[in-house]
Amino acid sequence: MVNIGVRPLVLAVNSERDFEPAFAAMTHERAEALLVTSSPYFNNRRVELIVLAARHQMPTIYEFREFVDAGGLMSYGTSLTDGYRQIGVYAGRILRGAKAADLPVVQPTRFELIINLKTAKALGLDVPPMLLARAPAERPTRFQLVINLKTAKTLGLEVPPTLLARADEVIE
Repeated sequence: MVNIGVRPLVLAVNSERDFEPAFAAMTHERAEALLVTSSPYFNNRRVELIVLAARHQMPTIYEFREFVDAGGLMSYGTSLTDGYRQIGVYAGRILRGAKAADLPVVQPTRFELIINLKTAKALGLDVPPMLLARAPAERPTRFQLVINLKTAKTLGLEVPPTLLARADEVIE
């Protein structure tokens, strides 16, 4: 077994009232960093986690870039947007008659390293050039607007012409 000089401190957080005691325990144990694992619970409370990490000056890595977009230090993981897009593709196939059991299992193939340089600076951290070289310089915010006219009609919605003009794709 290889010793890499890291002693993990595993803390269970099951409710909101567990957050403060967990950060107090990290401070008491002199933790140098925090890894927040993937959890819908943590994802729904990302702002609270980011605020606590900042208040305790705790460098933190998250699994999803949405944490970094909200002010967290860094993330490394798959893209939630890509995952949701894949769910939509599968739902579309099933709605068109494909059997769920016949669809292939798709594993993520793209992982993102995102670093918030403002947060790093606020924590007094120097991000090594080698790490910066692996992270994108900036995150272009680009959302695609797709309008499904058939669904809108079924729901009794009228899509304004100005919105149709701005759409990237219109499905008839």
